[in-house]
Amino acid sequence: MNKKFLIPTLAAVILSVGVLSTSTIKAQDAGNPDQGLITKLAQKLGLEETKVQTAFDEARTEMRTERQAEMETKFEEQVNQLRADGKITEAQKTAILAKHEEMQSQMQNRKPENKEGWQNITQEEKQAQAETRRAEMEQRRTDLENWANTNGLNLEELGLFVGGPHGDGKGIGPREGGMGMPMEKPTETQTTTE
Repeated sequence: MNKKFLIPTLAAVILSVGVLSTSTIKAQDAGNPDQGLITKLAQKLGLEETKVQTAFDEARTEMRTERQAEMETKFEEQVNQLRADGKITEAQKTAILAKHEEMQSQMQNRKPENKEGWQNITQEEKQAQAETRRAEMEQRRTDLENWANTNGLNLEELGLFVGGPHGDGKGIGPREGGMGMPMEKPTETQTTTE
């Protein structure tokens, strides 16, 4: 089989299988949770492990970029619809889009956690770090509420910047509906059954 064709196909297979086997792989290698899968695929396909790793990394980056673009488009469409429906003014629309961009920039500038270091600290240290993160999240939520009040916005009513269907409506976490992502408002059936 042509290896030029095989690498992109392999990347898609790796990502599909990787999603299903992440917990098993994490247990095998905490430093790189995908390493076990990449090693096995490289062996089975007779390819160099570095080529498989490169293809995997490229495919993951492409998929993240595509997903982020989809989320950005969805958010902008939601804000545009709020403006078209007369629920917000043009000035509020501009402020919302600017705040969304600011929040996205802040998220991207956050340093990823040192996962290896996380495994080498005590439970008390983990708990202290978790408390610090909770306090930071609470401060971001308070800041966002103050910003919304200043701009005459009820974010919960508009369905912007608030916790999504899995949240409590107070968070601005990574799930859809958090950190400036649009959320679907629950239907009457959803609100009465939960």
